[in-house]
Amino acid sequence: AAPAFRRRFFAGPRKPLATKPPDWELPLQLSPDAALYLAPTNRETPMTHAATPELDAEERPFWPAVRRGWHRRCPDCGQGPMMRGYLTVRDSCPVCGCELHHHRADDGPAYVTILIVGHILAPLILFVYSHWRPEPWTMVAMFSTGTVALSLFLLPRLKGAFVALQWSKKMHGFGNGDPQDEPQ
Repeated sequence: AAPAFRRRFFAGPRKPLATKPPDWELPLQLSPDAALYLAPTNRETPMTHAATPELDAEERPFWPAVRRGWHRRCPDCGQGPMMRGYLTVRDSCPVCGCELHHHRADDGPAYVTILIVGHILAPLILFVYSHWRPEPWTMVAMFSTGTVALSLFLLPRLKGAFVALQWSKKMHGFGNGDPQDEPQ
């Protein structure tokens, strides 16, 4: 007698392997639910408008765009200002008209800012404390000021670099002919 789990999940005995079974078929006959669950699916991504060779022919320069974004300039022309305020990205470049409203920088610039500031100031705090042993309030005043100043310096520049990265890689609607480019 077969164990209970075999009686429950398998519909019958093994099939004879006279011919090579299809890739998805196991030697044991499975119940219909198990066969659907275990059958391979077509994992190929369908070719969309973004993957067509005609639209991908125009490559956008990566490093010049990121450099322009770091300087808070339009990633396309490098002339127009990207930011309207401290962190507000303009809807479009005033010089070349490149649309910038597609960006999705979200928390990326803040995360990278914290990462960079932490990696710069943590060893510096350790070095200062181990060599000179300043008073605790001196260290708090010095390093909290340095943390705020470095964060305020890096945050808009990293946001510009993130927007420029998305523009150069045609992400989030920055691509040509993308349905997200069309006004809704």
